[in-house]
Amino acid sequence: MNQKKYDAFYHKVGNEYFPSEATVGPWSPDAQHGGPPAALIAKSFEEFQPRDDARIVRIVIEILRPIPLGRTEVEVVTLRPGRKIELLGSRMLVDDKLVMSAQAWRMRTSTGLTEEIGSETAPVPLKLEPGAMTSKEVFFPYADSIDWCYVSGGFDLSGSSTVWSRPKIPLVAGEAASPLSRMLLMADSANGVSSVLPIDQWTFVPVDLCVSVFRYPQGEWLGMSAETILGPDGVGTSRTTLFDQQSSVGSSIHTLFVEPH
Repeated sequence: MNQKKYDAFYHKVGNEYFPSEATVGPWSPDAQHGGPPAALIAKSFEEFQPRDDARIVRIVIEILRPIPLGRTEVEVVTLRPGRKIELLGSRMLVDDKLVMSAQAWRMRTSTGLTEEIGSETAPVPLKLEPGAMTSKEVFFPYADSIDWCYVSGGFDLSGSSTVWSRPKIPLVAGEAASPLSRMLLMADSANGVSSVLPIDQWTFVPVDLCVSVFRYPQGEWLGMSAETILGPDGVGTSRTTLFDQQSSVGSSIHTLFVEPH
């Protein structure tokens, strides 16, 4: 299978972003995977009126409809101001249509104020190298634009998995992506890497993404341990522990809509 090469997920012109084909997910050649837009929202939250004494600690994203490949704008406002704790809100529009809404808590922090208690040791893969996303011919541009190194499980294997990731290309051309943005770029694929149903027979799409980070992630490679649980009526949940090479840093959760093709 021929795999195309891309230079970035997005190109920025003025205050607008234009997605490349690298953003395309598995469900439609005309729709973006949720990871790149989620990462773009995280970037916008971090860049909005930045503070040296505070950081984003939680992001909740509502995915309102399939996200087309089009002119993208991200608007950020303060919903609840505060010196210690503040709530930010965001809207993503593609070709002037609302496709995502999000909220983020930003909290004042102080290094050394508390000791780290209860974090989990990061699982270490045998070889921290780019791994095959799948042994089958099941590639799509988003997946092929990221290096994946599985510790357990696999994209073509059913059930929970633990995987490291590293984007091959920038989120935005000419810009370095923050660790938080790269974490959301990865975290939105939790339902894919832990799928319990065959992707060629079932649709299992997330309607949201909630990421809570108790320690800011560090380093080039970031990882997740993900599992998907299904109820009896077409609703599922993917829940994930997020980590860097030091230890766990937080968690994420998806709510899934599930139906056969």
